[in-house]
Amino acid sequence: MYAKCGEISDSSKVFNGMRRRNTVTWTSIIAGACGSIGALLAGREVHAQIVKNCSQSNEYLGSTLVWFYCKCGESHTASKVLQQMPFRDVVSWTAIISGHACLGHESEALEFLKEMMEEGVEPNSFTYSSALKACANLETVLQGKLIHSFANKTPASSNVFVGSALIHMYASCGYVSEASQVFDGMPERNLVTWRAMIMGYVRNGLCQEALKLMYRMQAEGIQVDDYISAKVLGACGEIEWDAGHSSEYCLRSS
Repeated sequence: MYAKCGEISDSSKVFNGMRRRNTVTWTSIIAGACGSIGALLAGREVHAQIVKNCSQSNEYLGSTLVWFYCKCGESHTASKVLQQMPFRDVVSWTAIISGHACLGHESEALEFLKEMMEEGVEPNSFTYSSALKACANLETVLQGKLIHSFANKTPASSNVFVGSALIHMYASCGYVSEASQVFDGMPERNLVTWRAMIMGYVRNGLCQEALKLMYRMQAEGIQVDDYISAKVLGACGEIEWDAGHSSEYCLRSS
């Protein structure tokens, strides 16, 4: 409870007074430390306690430590924790991949994905999504297509977040046709999916297509949020968006 409320000092006192500590107590204190003042020092203290108590072989604790250090910007330490883990599952690999991608270390994230697959660990939907976002930021469509081909062989191919990440990746690399094909072939779409495709059109200067999709989105009963309309209208000054119509669009010269 203390850890969830960000009171890391109080949770540490309770934790230090416990005679028996298990995976739940270790992971709770680490997760709680992440959002608090002095989080890194507190997390390192807990990490030292884990090593002292010989609990570092637990993959759940290892994954939590990887996640924690990435959240604190300590990607090198997170990598060391991963390397020292005797057993690395999809959770630990995904933690390091998503962590590096979020920190802007896209190339490293993709290298970890390669290592993960070489070890025979199958990525999950979140792994693929994180790796595809890294490809989008690097604008490396070849690696993105390779990841796409791997995902197509797994249940992740129908995941809405993987599909959205694919759209974002292809559009970021200038492959709008491929992004559109992914969009049209998705069995399920959410706001993130629509946003990715609309912004993909805008990014590539296809303002008319972006506006058409906004009307299509509205016609299918999905609210066009302020973020989408502001971005589209800001990037395409010649467009006039009429939220009251769902079956037509108009372009007017500015």
